[in-house]
Amino acid sequence: MKNHLIKCEHVMNKNGLCKIIFIIEEKTAPFCARELDEAAAALSEEGLEVLVIRADGHEKAAAREIPSNASALYLADSAALFQMLRSSGLPAAGYLHAGRNGESFKGAAYLVERPQDIDRDSYQKIYERAAGLPWTIAETARCLIREMTVDDVESLYPLYEDEQARRFLKPLCPDHDKEREIVKAYIDKVYGLFGYGMWVVIRKSDGALIGRVGFETSRKKEAPLGYLFRKDCRRQGYAFEVCDAVMRFAREELGFTGEDAAPLLTAYAEEENTTSRRLLSRLGFMQAAEGACDASPRADERTLCALPQTAAGDQFATPRTDVRTLCTLPQVDEGALSVAPEAACGKASVAPAAACGKASVAPAAACGKASVPPAVPAGTLRYVYRPADRGVQ
Repeated sequence: MKNHLIKCEHVMNKNGLCKIIFIIEEKTAPFCARELDEAAAALSEEGLEVLVIRADGHEKAAAREIPSNASALYLADSAALFQMLRSSGLPAAGYLHAGRNGESFKGAAYLVERPQDIDRDSYQKIYERAAGLPWTIAETARCLIREMTVDDVESLYPLYEDEQARRFLKPLCPDHDKEREIVKAYIDKVYGLFGYGMWVVIRKSDGALIGRVGFETSRKKEAPLGYLFRKDCRRQGYAFEVCDAVMRFAREELGFTGEDAAPLLTAYAEEENTTSRRLLSRLGFMQAAEGACDASPRADERTLCALPQTAAGDQFATPRTDVRTLCTLPQVDEGALSVAPEAACGKASVAPAAACGKASVAPAAACGKASVPPAVPAGTLRYVYRPADRGVQ
């Protein structure tokens, strides 16, 4: 499945990108001058300043010429310049054009092509990823849904403290430092490779982390919904409010429709978990036929580690994988992700960088094996999203 740069509003997450700085080697400048002029014109209409700096190819000289700006995204058209920016701690990505089609950008998370066709929101996403900032996923009347950060770890533990949650979940690691390593690996590998996963729910009134919500990445043909809310925040409408927002996000931005090889939205709930089952019905899910599930293998988190499978999800709906499966990850190929405009929808998409001459980078490539999604355990019911059958909200 193709990863996507995701369009959403940046309301509370004020990671302000103000400028795009292109660092171009003098000898290659004629190959990209026209598209950079077009990019500057297009992005200025969206409130972004574009600066083009021509470097002579000498890193030390270039370093003196490049301004340091925490609110800028730096795009370099040579591997040497990219590494210089990266070693300086600046948020950077590679830039491919007619004069640099064969360039190999080791360690680059994204490669940009045709910059004039990429919108501001996509540049914002590249900037946030390069700067190590979380992506904002959606906003509701009371909550903000965003990616996890390592700083969130201490706030995750209260979600799992009550007996009801422990009935359906395995706990976080008792060693908080180890849990931070797991979360960091999850951010780097799952968010970076898939563009989605499990996120956190922040209450806007006080900034408190009150839950988790998101989609499992391990099944090729389906994306199971999972969610968990802190005990004192249950039965207040948060679950429906937040899950409804991320379901809409999954359909409209991630393209999870179940059509044309896109994943189908599903959910799993224990038979005795009547609270979850009622909520899933309200969200538009219907119970699937007994035994029906996606058994097609797909590279996922479990392919990237040497840990036994652990259960996840939450006190309500329960997908069968979890951030704790991400403990000991090998370094994924430095093959970059390529950002190119997607003509079909006008959005920029992220895909493995074939332009670099590298094979597609997927989790399976890191260890050479595929993972098989676990069978649905006895007593667990599978639900499938059916929008036509959605009831009254």
